[in-house]
Amino acid sequence: LYADAAADWRLACRDRAHGSQDWHRFRIWLAESRLGREAQAARELAGYLASAPRENDWTAATAAFLTGGQREPAFLALADTPAKECEGRYWAGAKRLLRRDLAGGAAHLRAAAATELPRITEWRSARSDLRRLGG
Repeated sequence: LYADAAADWRLACRDRAHGSQDWHRFRIWLAESRLGREAQAARELAGYLASAPRENDWTAATAAFLTGGQREPAFLALADTPAKECEGRYWAGAKRLLRRDLAGGAAHLRAAAATELPRITEWRSARSDLRRLGG
């Protein structure tokens, strides 16, 4: 499942303009990390990040958080809009789940879902992950 997802996101990256790849690269990081290859995924994401400018400060912050360059509290403090709150909480929840912190991960996913922003991919992902967790 996750290997196929990573492959699909890589195809999407090849078919898009360079700047719009950031969020696709974050999804590759997640799929690879869920396969137990988080260190490799972080190196791959960091390599991409070094090769291209970020779309904006928020995508740069998200990338730094995912690759271990920024701690969770500092990352979440940058979420100054409801959309960023949703995205930030989702990624924080995803990282906690990777570390087997089910309670902390679920709390972040619930916070992302509570934003009620169905147009945001992370909102839909948070709801999906919560269903997967049984809550």
